[in-house]
Amino acid sequence: MGKFLGYPFALIQTDPPNLYKIDGELVFETSDGRRFTVPSGFVTDGATTKIMSWLVPPWGHYQWAAIIHDYLIRKRKLGHSILGSEEPAEIDAIFLEALRASNLPNWFCLMLYSAVRTFGWPEQNPRIEGLYDYRPGS
Repeated sequence: MGKFLGYPFALIQTDPPNLYKIDGELVFETSDGRRFTVPSGFVTDGATTKIMSWLVPPWGHYQWAAIIHDYLIRKRKLGHSILGSEEPAEIDAIFLEALRASNLPNWFCLMLYSAVRTFGWPEQNPRIEGLYDYRPGS
């Protein structure tokens, strides 16, 4: 199972108010040894699969997994290769591994993973497309 190796000190609300930047690095290592470091200052909207927002708020015990997922999506969108293939299924599988590393019940991990696979990609949901173009300071 993957594991988190470092957490940010805080989440700081930005403008617009539904976005937060992390203060400190977030580090996750997958079970096969790949390490992802989300830099301090990265801006995220948390877990926002709009179809399930009534059930799952943006922030909770799953927030670190959601930030890893947002980071990998953003890198893919900006054309910066981290994984090599950058395929949505691979990024979503890392999200699932990060959820499980967050010590959440397996049924809850699978529910969030299924929601992301079905509704969570900008190509599938144009309402979240703009977020992945956001750059701090712009």
